[in-house]
Amino acid sequence: MASRTKQFGALKTTDSPSVRYLLPDEDPAEFTTFSDAILQELAPIGSYQLHMAMNLVYIEWDMLRHRRLLAAVLRTEFRRMAEGVEENGDPGHSSMSFSMRSNTQFGKLLLARDAKGEAVLARTGVLRSEIAAAALVSRRETVAYHEARIADLERRRRQLLSDFDRLKARKTPPEDLEDAIEVS
Repeated sequence: MASRTKQFGALKTTDSPSVRYLLPDEDPAEFTTFSDAILQELAPIGSYQLHMAMNLVYIEWDMLRHRRLLAAVLRTEFRRMAEGVEENGDPGHSSMSFSMRSNTQFGKLLLARDAKGEAVLARTGVLRSEIAAAALVSRRETVAYHEARIADLERRRRQLLSDFDRLKARKTPPEDLEDAIEVS
C-alpha cells in the first residue's frame, strides 16, 4: 500500500492537475479530494493502471465540469428571462438591456426564493417552469453542446472502465522486485 501511495503522489506532482488541468474557478483541493476518492476505490496497481485510473478521474471531473457550466449558463439565463416577468408578465420580453436588468435583481430574488419574487410570480401568474423553459429555449445550442459532451464523456468512461477492469482481472506483476524473487 505504501508504494501505491507513493505512485499516486508521484503522478500528481508531475501531472500538476491544479495548474494545468483545472479551470480558474475550480478548487485544487476539491479536485485532490475527488481524485483521491476515485483512486482509492479503483485501487490501481502499477503505473499503467494508475494512468488509466487518472484518465477515469479526468473524465469524471469533465462530466461534473460540464454539468456545472451548464447550470451556471442556465441560472444566468433564468435571471435574464425573469426580468420580462417583472416588467410585463412575460418571461424574456423585457425592454431593458441585460446590463440594466441585472440592476433590478428580480431574477436573483427568484433564484433565492425571496418573498418579493414570489409575490410577483403570484401577481402575474407566471410559473417558475415557464421562466426555466424560456431560458432553456434561449440557450438551446449551449444546452445541446454540454449534453453532447456529457454523453460523449459517458461513452468514453464506460469504455475506459471496461478496459481498466479487464486489465485488473489479469495477473498483475508484483509491486516490488523482492516480492517476485522466490527464496528457496
